[in-house]
Amino acid sequence: MKDLSVKVAGVTFPNPVIAASGTYGFGEDYAPLYPLNKLGGISCKGTTMNEKPGNIPPRIAETTAGMLNAVGLQNPGVEVFVNKYLPELKKQGKIRFIGVSNFDKALIEECLKTTMIDVFQPPFSMVNQSERELMQWCYEKGINTLSYGSLGSGILTGAIREMPNWDPLDFRFTFYDFYKEPKFSKCQELLKTMDEISAGNGK
Repeated sequence: MKDLSVKVAGVTFPNPVIAASGTYGFGEDYAPLYPLNKLGGISCKGTTMNEKPGNIPPRIAETTAGMLNAVGLQNPGVEVFVNKYLPELKKQGKIRFIGVSNFDKALIEECLKTTMIDVFQPPFSMVNQSERELMQWCYEKGINTLSYGSLGSGILTGAIREMPNWDPLDFRFTFYDFYKEPKFSKCQELLKTMDEISAGNGK
């Protein structure tokens, strides 16, 4: 049989077929259709400390170039993942890299007592650089960073110029502070500056 193995970042995978994060969940639902041990790898769904319901629908929109999604990291939480999904993933030999999202320094240090963390995922954008110091600390520990929220939950697109009238439980209200005063007004001032820079460059 032909050898289909590939090496990515120094790690060998049995073949180049790696299921995408989110769309493949934790692999369990697709196991009857395609055994996990036949895949080159699986990118597990992002998991947070506590269960997260995700954004209020609609969370997917079609575009001329494909689709946009804002699921909001819906997941069952770490405890369910460790007890329900992790044992089977270990059994199938699919645990290669470990990443954490929205962990503080204390939680990361607690994890480092038992395992190496490869990736830290913090929010980071022009309007939210609160984790800059922690990102530097992770870099010094050899932990890579893959940030999210680069558009500030949509406020940096420039499409939202007035305080929105969303559902009070909308994730953008409950998780971020960009849509609350005084942050909202400060973001609008930033957008005006960006408009001026854009106009000055003929955009």
